[in-house]
Amino acid sequence: MSFAGNPTTLGETIRKLREMTGLSQEKLAAMLGVNRTTIAHWESGRNSPRHKYLERMAAIFGVSPAVFYVNGDEFRKYVRVGERGDLYLPVVSYVHAGLGVFNEPEELLMVTLEEARKAHYVMKVKGRSMEPTLFEGDYIGVRQQSIATTGDIVVALVDEFDEVTVKRLKQIATEIILIPDNPEFPSYSSKEHRIRIIGKVTWIKRFFER
Repeated sequence: MSFAGNPTTLGETIRKLREMTGLSQEKLAAMLGVNRTTIAHWESGRNSPRHKYLERMAAIFGVSPAVFYVNGDEFRKYVRVGERGDLYLPVVSYVHAGLGVFNEPEELLMVTLEEARKAHYVMKVKGRSMEPTLFEGDYIGVRQQSIATTGDIVVALVDEFDEVTVKRLKQIATEIILIPDNPEFPSYSSKEHRIRIIGKVTWIKRFFER
């Protein structure tokens, strides 16, 4: 079972799954031990079901309970729900850990519920500037935001939006410095470059040993 498109609210998710399973509101209500009006209120967004009912509906619909928790928050427009509730985030482009450009989404990466909540999308690292923290081929979860704190690893645009770089942030007063973990590569300072932070790296996924 999979969605043709992502529902935009928890109520729409319940309605779509119910219809895909071929259940009426009356039938679902009977299976859950509630009345039909309760189901109608859930689907309209007037009320929200308690956790125990979400767990029961997941079992009835044959999906992971995660499909309910990724809806109703800001991440729903990014998360894709696959068969049986598997969660995916779009890999929006390759990120050169030095410089690079954004492309259209190239693939979907299966993620956990926690990863889906912490990141809006995924990028793939290419380059050596953040070794030994990030290696080429690593996937990084990126939370879209324009501010960060010293020590965060950020994705930033440099110099008239011509470069995309992944670096560690250091801020001194009003100066922003993007520092590579690999000392063989240069840093960028807002005193010499136009820098715009576009996201914060919130997790790393590595599929090979180093």
